[in-house]
Amino acid sequence: MPNASSNVAALDLGWLLQSSGAFSHAAVPTLDLLVEPEAADTLGLNNLLALKGVGLVFKSPHDGRSFSLARQLRNAGFSGQLVGLGRLMPDQARHAFQSGLDALWLEDQLVQRHGADAWQNALNVVVADLYSQQRLPLGLTERLALPDIWQRRQNAAAKTLPPKHCL
Repeated sequence: MPNASSNVAALDLGWLLQSSGAFSHAAVPTLDLLVEPEAADTLGLNNLLALKGVGLVFKSPHDGRSFSLARQLRNAGFSGQLVGLGRLMPDQARHAFQSGLDALWLEDQLVQRHGADAWQNALNVVVADLYSQQRLPLGLTERLALPDIWQRRQNAAAKTLPPKHCL
């Protein structure tokens, strides 16, 4: 079976967030294969089912193909360890585990950017609380107090609609 990626050995220590909520500084778990989203179709689900550990690469927080692949593997009967690696945001952790991933391996730089506490609490708090105003940079708090475009449109529409009893 062809390797989708051989970068497993190139990864050093990072952070491992497990579906149980455990969060620790760790090496990449032992994986048989790293699968990048564009290689998934070439490999085929059936070729992955016999593996004990598969890493699913997230190239961008905007690319959800690895979430879909995790769900497809679990639905097909994959019972090994699924680990997400790459560029994610703390508010995506819950969805990752709901999609079937067992753990997320995060580089130090990514954890530092979002804050270790955001990752540690990713499964325990509401998404909005991950980005509470206490954690926002100066100046951003004031901008968030202004109504967003959606709210301004709703307010404008409410002013132009006739009262409900006239409809």
